[in-house]
Amino acid sequence: MAHDVSRHPVTSIAKHSCRKRPAAAVAVQKVGNGESRNGANAASKSNHKQEIVRELLDRGRRQGFLTTDDVTGSLNSDRALLAEAKLLFGEYGIRVVEPEEKAPPLRRPARRSAADQDGPTNDPVRVYLREMGQVSLLTREGEVAIAKRIEAGQHARQLAVLGTPLGLREVLLLAEQLKKNTIDLKYVIDGLDAIEPVHTPEERRRDFFAKATRIKRIDVEVAKKLSSLANRRTGEDARERLRGEVDDLFRQATQLLRETRFARLRFGDTTQRLTELGRELERLRSQACRVTAPLSMSPEQFR
Repeated sequence: MAHDVSRHPVTSIAKHSCRKRPAAAVAVQKVGNGESRNGANAASKSNHKQEIVRELLDRGRRQGFLTTDDVTGSLNSDRALLAEAKLLFGEYGIRVVEPEEKAPPLRRPARRSAADQDGPTNDPVRVYLREMGQVSLLTREGEVAIAKRIEAGQHARQLAVLGTPLGLREVLLLAEQLKKNTIDLKYVIDGLDAIEPVHTPEERRRDFFAKATRIKRIDVEVAKKLSSLANRRTGEDARERLRGEVDDLFRQATQLLRETRFARLRFGDTTQRLTELGRELERLRSQACRVTAPLSMSPEQFR
């Protein structure tokens, strides 16, 4: 008569481990087979021993190792079971160490599904999951560092667009239109629809006008310094100093706009405007090159 595995005393451990580690399950089943041949009394003892093995297995998988005292203290009375249990622990990468050793927990071997054990696969989902499993997760420090880099990139882009004479004048034009009530406040700044706003719309309106006044003064200062830069009599040292001062003024203006939460859509409009001007300048330069080409001169040389 065929042996019914489902009624075997070690079935509970086999269910616990055979799905992922079939070799380990076979090792434990062999132990149970040897114990169950002596009748009902032997079967009861086998169940008890298998429960001990299962507890040791769970403990070893949690901490990554077992001590010799853990193993021999529980299984020393049965040499055969002890040998088979050690094989089972080895299958799971669980070390058996001396009590005085400071054994660090081992990394648990990656469990592989039956499909993965068959070799390479063309399933894009499995390939993706396999590759993602090899990438370590971000730590909190890593997330903070990435967030800071993203913020720095956004600030640099804002400075490149709004920190220009055209950018400042576009902002001042919006302030004039808002003052005349030809546009709404929400057209100029974001965050007015917040559920629990810190400031009322009227407070934010006054704050925008106050910062626009400061930006207007900055625009005047920038114009003066750019005029000095355009003067041919300005020395190189003075030019370097003026460039630094202009850059600093542009950074101040951009920071003021950032504090008002200047509308992203308006920032996009200014970006588009600068892009169009760049294309127009490139078109005019191409025309100038065609004009000066017969003279074997560049437009700068012709000037």
